[in-house]
Amino acid sequence: DLGNRQGSMHLYEEWSTEGGGAVISVGEAFWFHLINSYCDEPPNVDVAMSLLDRAIKESATVSRKSTPPRTFNVVIQACAQARRPALALEVLRRMRDFGVSPTSITYLFVLRSCESATQIERPRGVGEDSAANIPKSLLNVAREDGVKPTPKMLSSLLLSRTRSPD
Repeated sequence: DLGNRQGSMHLYEEWSTEGGGAVISVGEAFWFHLINSYCDEPPNVDVAMSLLDRAIKESATVSRKSTPPRTFNVVIQACAQARRPALALEVLRRMRDFGVSPTSITYLFVLRSCESATQIERPRGVGEDSAANIPKSLLNVAREDGVKPTPKMLSSLLLSRTRSPD
C-alpha cells in the first residue's frame, strides 16, 4: 500500500534526523516490509535496491547482524518480475560479499530473472561472458555455496538457455 510505504519511510527519516546524534535503529522486519512494498506490482527495483543498501549498512554498523536472506530474495524476485537480470545478479553478488548465505530460493529467483533475458550485462564474479552461459555458471556458484540444484532451478536453467540468442 502506497500510503503505508510512504508513511513508514517518512517515520524512518524522521527518526533518523531527530536522533540528536544518537543512533536510531529499526529492526530487520521493518526493512523487509518496507523493501517488500517496493517489490509489489509494479516493482520499483531501483528504490528497493537503494533501501536494501541502507538496510545492509545499518545492520552492519548498528545491529552487527547480517541482513536476512529473505530481504535479498524479495529484491531478486522483483528484479525477475521487472526483467532486470543484471540487477538480480548484482544483488546476489552483494549478498555473498556481505556474508549472507544464498538459499535455493535465491538462486531460483536469479535464474528466473535470466529466463526472459535476451542479453545480460556481464556481472562481476559470475563467470562466462555469454548470456546463455550465465545461468550455467550460476549453478556452479550455487554448488560452491552448498546449495544443491532443485528441479525448479534446473527448469529455469533450461528455459533461459533455450530463449537466449547465444
